[in-house]
Amino acid sequence: MIDRDDETRGTGEQAGWVEACENAPLTPMREILKRRGYEPVKPEEVEGGEVRGRVWELVYALAGHRCFLDYTDHMADEAFYAYLYGWIDEEVEDVPLRFGVNLHQDCSADIDEDLDEMDEENWDPLAAELGRSGEEAADRDRFMPQPAWPAPAAGEGDEDGEGEDEGMGAGAEEVERGLPAMEIPAPVSVGERGCGAVLWELLHHLAIRGWFVTGTDHLRDEELYGVLWREVLGGEGKLPRTRHGKRYRLVRLGGDGGGGVVVRRDWRLPRPPY
Repeated sequence: MIDRDDETRGTGEQAGWVEACENAPLTPMREILKRRGYEPVKPEEVEGGEVRGRVWELVYALAGHRCFLDYTDHMADEAFYAYLYGWIDEEVEDVPLRFGVNLHQDCSADIDEDLDEMDEENWDPLAAELGRSGEEAADRDRFMPQPAWPAPAAGEGDEDGEGEDEGMGAGAEEVERGLPAMEIPAPVSVGERGCGAVLWELLHHLAIRGWFVTGTDHLRDEELYGVLWREVLGGEGKLPRTRHGKRYRLVRLGGDGGGGVVVRRDWRLPRPPY
């Protein structure tokens, strides 16, 4: 399914978005991601403890190219990663990003047979309509990246300024909201090979708490993880308190200077909701 961001409707350049969709070449999503500098790790090369981080790395890369995923909770992380790794070989409309076109992939199609085989006692019409079996393997969908909201009026909902109390550590509000926890290892205990997976899991946990990072392309994964450990986690491995009900926090790491690009990462980082 294709839609567009509300904030781009009616602007001059986007007026031809329908024509752009109709005339767009069909390109495998894997080729699009590779063109932008990202290639996912093969499932057989991902160790068990790395799977969740690699899932979020691929999910955010797709979101960075305006591809959003729906109905995934029926798949455990291993199955979901294998599904996505295969799905990115599918061809999609290669529409220039300037037209603000979003692609939505329904990931429930592979459980149609399971729904057909359910007996009457376990049949849930609403679950069937949503493409869900009722026996979820993950609590993922409510934390998935989504298209940006329309920008708020000036002074409303802007990013936080400096000097506010960051309130390190999870509080009762987080527990009530059911945010998942993460055991965050110290940088010295994370090997170079596994650092990427831990880094992307951490970036996801920061994002769902309203914390976002930008200006990172000059840093290797290990360097970025170390910076986040010191500057965001307080050197103690504690996630910051959620920004729920407050303005989001954007952490700029100064990657727009003359340091050069080491990793093309910023385009696929989790993004603020507006």
